[in-house]
Amino acid sequence: MSKRPTFLLAEGTRIRITSHNVRSETHGDENVPSADIGIQLNGHNNMLAMFDAGLKAALYEKAKTTPSDAAQGELSLPVSDLPHVRFPDLAPLHHKRDLQGYMLTLSIDDAPVVLHDCKVNKFSFECVEGGSLIVRFRVQCTGVDGDTYGKLAVAYTKGTDIECELVPPAGVAKKQATVFDDDDLPPPPPGSIAIDVGAFNQAAQLYP
Repeated sequence: MSKRPTFLLAEGTRIRITSHNVRSETHGDENVPSADIGIQLNGHNNMLAMFDAGLKAALYEKAKTTPSDAAQGELSLPVSDLPHVRFPDLAPLHHKRDLQGYMLTLSIDDAPVVLHDCKVNKFSFECVEGGSLIVRFRVQCTGVDGDTYGKLAVAYTKGTDIECELVPPAGVAKKQATVFDDDDLPPPPPGSIAIDVGAFNQAAQLYP
């Protein structure tokens, strides 16, 4: 069986917090403060490659009109080779990947909020005409203090885009081993997909 692509979000990726649930987890005899964070990411349909190489071709098809006729052309977005949704009436699709050991960094009011040992799950995809894609997922984290709860609530209440970085376990280990400058960060793990953050940011304009 071939290795599954790695899901990751590069530093500076713009996302929106769509839900924020405060809860507790029982670890032995201790109740640990925890949180579930719903996240929405608007971007290019190339993001589907982070889940399966065949998904994009299964859900989108080639252009039937010139690129200038597509909605994304008005925003100077990268033109997808498969811009048209094959099944426009299809409801959002769910993906059962359940990932663990991630590190999520959120930039809230220009201050980083770093959440360790996160679970990432509840993925869904919504296809958008013009070669765009909406990805929604949940991040579950434990050991959340009151200050972090407050910042998450502020980001959720504002309902505006914020920058984030979502690092898989292999990347977390390297970050913890040493401190890198931006130009010295290790490359993504084998099998991961390079995502154009600029395309994400431009595509987010579709959903102000």
